[in-house]
This record gives sequence, C-alpha cells and structure tokens, in this order.
Amino acid sequence: MKQDAFDYRVLWTWDYCTFWDDSNFIRGFGATGENKRRRSFLDDYKRMVDFCAVHGINGIVIWGALRAHNDGEQQLKDLVRYGRMKGVRILPGVGLFSYGGVYYDARKNNIGMTAPPEYHPYSLHSWLKEHPELSAIAADKKPYATGFLSDLACPSRIENIEWFKRALAWLFQEIDVDGVQMEVGDYAVCHCDLCEKKRKGHENSVFCIEDMIEPYTIACDVIKSIKPDAWAICETYSSFASPHQDNKREGFGAAIDEKQKSLLRALPQETIVQWVMDRAVGLAPLQKWDEYSSTPFKNNISRIHAGSQHTLHGPDEWAIHSIGDMVQKSRQSAINGISIFGEESPASPPSEANYLIFSEFSGYGNPNPNCSMNTFYAQTLDPLYGGSGMSREWERIYISGHIARLNKQLQTKTAKDPRHFHPLHLAIDQPDLVDIVCSMSSQERQKYTLKLIAETHDISSKLSGESCRRWSWLENWLWRAEYLHRTIIT
Repeated sequence: MKQDAFDYRVLWTWDYCTFWDDSNFIRGFGATGENKRRRSFLDDYKRMVDFCAVHGINGIVIWGALRAHNDGEQQLKDLVRYGRMKGVRILPGVGLFSYGGVYYDARKNNIGMTAPPEYHPYSLHSWLKEHPELSAIAADKKPYATGFLSDLACPSRIENIEWFKRALAWLFQEIDVDGVQMEVGDYAVCHCDLCEKKRKGHENSVFCIEDMIEPYTIACDVIKSIKPDAWAICETYSSFASPHQDNKREGFGAAIDEKQKSLLRALPQETIVQWVMDRAVGLAPLQKWDEYSSTPFKNNISRIHAGSQHTLHGPDEWAIHSIGDMVQKSRQSAINGISIFGEESPASPPSEANYLIFSEFSGYGNPNPNCSMNTFYAQTLDPLYGGSGMSREWERIYISGHIARLNKQLQTKTAKDPRHFHPLHLAIDQPDLVDIVCSMSSQERQKYTLKLIAETHDISSKLSGESCRRWSWLENWLWRAEYLHRTIIT
C-alpha cells in the first residue's frame, strides 16, 4: 500500500447495468427488472478488476451478485478468486431485510419477470413465502405489496435475524467472499407494534437508524468469526455533515443528528460504516463538511452517486469536481475509506476522468499529495486530451453542451435550486450560462450546439490516437444532442 492511501478504495455497482464489455450491448431493466447482462458478468467484472488493480482500487461492491441463472453461483466464485489474485476484494451487496437478502435472484432461467420465483433457502422471497408472518407491515397494518425482488422483512423479529445469520455464514463458507456491503433497506420501514415501540420519533422515514444497530452488530460477529480479516461495510443512508443550507431533514442522504450518531456508537468498532455525502461535496454543497463534522467510528467510507444512473447527469457525468472534493475532504476528516460508482467503462472519457481523480487523490497514479485540481488537469488529463490546457477546453465544451441538452424545466431548476443539479456551470468561466441557455428556443439551442460541434471537430481533426478518440467521443455526444434540438417534440 502506498503511504497515506485510504484503507478502503471501492467501486460500487449493480450487476444489471455494469457495462465494461460492450460486445454485449444489452443492459438490464432496473434493480427489480429482467437482467440480460448476466451472460457478460465475468467479462464485465474481470475488466473492472484489471483496471482496479492498476489504479489502486481494492474493492468492488456488487449488488445482484448472487443469481441462479447463467450459472451465477459459479460465476461469483470464479470472480472472487480472480479478484483475490489481483488484490481486489469482491464484496456482494446483501440486504438484511430487503433487496432479496443474501441470494438476490433464485430463478434458474432468466426469461423475464413473468418467470415464477424459485426456492433457495437464503433468498428473502423464499424465506418470507414460508413465513409470511415475518414480513414488514405498512402503516395501514397490512403487509407491503412488493415484487419478489423487493420483499421486506420485519427488522424486529428475531427469527429474521437468525435466518440472516445462517445466510451470511453460508455466503462466506460456500462462496468464500472477502467481505460484504450490508443494508437494512431504504424504501420502507416496518410499522408493526415491535418496530413502533423501538423507534425514537423517526416513524415517517424510509429507513431508521434504530433498525440497524442489533442486526449489523450480529452480522459483524458472524462475519468476523468465519473470516477475521473480512470487510463488514454497513450502510447508514445518511451524512455525518451538518445540514447547513439543506432543508431535507430526513430520508436518504440527509444529515444525521447527534442523537442518531450516538445510537450508532453501539456498533462494533471493527465495523466499516458507510456514509452518503452527495450533498456535502461539489461546487455548491448544501451540507457543511468541516472540522466540526464527526463520526464516532474508526473505519468510515464516504461515498457519492456521481457518474451513475442515480443522478440527473446520468452515467456520462463529468464528476471530477464532486469526486475530487469528496476525497480531499475525506483526507482532512481522517476518513479512511471512499467509494464511487463503477458501472461505466473508462472508454467513456467522463468515467475515465472520474476514476483517475479518485485514484490520484487516493494516493495512487501520478503524485498529487495536496489533491490539487490544477495539478490533476496539468499532469494527468492534459496529456490525454492533446496537450497543455486541452482538458479544460474539453470540459468547457462538454459542460456547455450538457446544459444546453437539458430540457427547459430542468434548466430552470438548475438556476434556482442546485439540489436538482450539481452546478457544473460553476466549473467554467461562464457564470450566466444557465440563464443564457434557458432563454434559448430549440432552434437557438441547435445552432449553439452546432457551434460547439464545429469547435470540437476542428480540434479532433488535428489529433490522433487516444487523444483523438476522446475528442471524437465528445463530438458524437454533441451530435446526439443536436438531433434532440432539431427534432423537438411539441
């Protein structure tokens, strides 16, 4: 390990939309939809492992890791061994009371969502089908109406916790994984009498800190008893920063208060606690992450959703400012772990840049001990884009085209409320760009985009090799935007 490197440097993924081998161009259809990527599972993830090994990334979280179809168990075993050879841990995402449990999809044939669920002892759906009385209860005191990949179990029933202990032990003994990322679920809470009594005034949230303490503690004990050096990553769905300008006081990514932090102190110290820091980073953060922001744990991972399906920008987001800011603030806060999304291949220049700043600011790649953005542009990006100043020029054109590409409703939200959009326009010397583009008609946006295309083509025509490829990618991306403007539907 390099000096001052983070202990945990992780890429986060769902298997159905990880797209590192585009010889299979089909993606899945959401976390609970049909998965058509599984036949490329090993090709996708072995490419990712190879990249991680070169760039100092030592863990890959995979949600949907265990599926029965396409010989999924053997695929995961093979990937775990491959990652171990390269120094990259494969970390299945497992839901304690949601997200399918340990065994996400027990169907042996992936023939669409009309296929009936099949039995596996460590599939949450199978468990709750056998024991429906252990299901989570909605506010109307009836079981939630869910699909078989989104079942919910009651977190207060000891039977569910004992079942998960057996499932987790099976995962470590049978698949021989080197760690997991655990979640209790973030799309509903149980309203049974046991759960209502246990909580301390957070009944309206989609998750509760109180639901995490006992299950995470027991799960961590199981893991460490089988494999002492395994990683036990426990998701909080919360930020440890202060709210500052963020008026969202509960729900996913909200700033956790000191009372809830004190509840988390009951977790074992060997736990790796994961925090959602999206609102505390970037060019105009809404939460304040400063020297007063604290976490009561030794091992912490800060993560953000930049460059993924979960942001307005989508997977092709140029997210170096948010990622760089997160890594730098993590260093200053003595956080020893970081995580970003890794579903897109570095063949996409924005994804490549995101991974490179993640690696460099983490202590790998080119030397940059002060996490300087100017140094990153000059020593790492400029050689990739054709020379001095070229990466900032690429960034300027990309951001200009991206803002012009947004529909007017989103442009207006961008100007008025940065929660809807990380304000990328602040990265370039055009502070009024959003207002200018908002005032344009579709025809004017088309002409504006054509101008950007001409600039891009003029540059790419003078380059060759990989630098030309990155500029050609941008030119093609802009042509797609131009088509949208030209064929506007009224």
